Amino acid sequence: MAQDRKIVYGKLVRDRIPEIISAGGEIPEVQVLGAEDFFPALIAKLHEEADRG
Repeated sequence: MAQDRKIVYGKLVRDRIPEIISAGGEIPEVQVLGAEDFFPALIAKLHEEADRG
């Protein structure tokens, strides 16, 4: 049973993440970014991944 909660990540995710969330019984809300929004989000994701290293 899914809880009534909303987690907002506001970042790029890998292709299958919404599918994995759905498999867990949750309903993901996704947005496809246009070029103007995609490149800043991509740079932020690259920084996130690099900081994990």
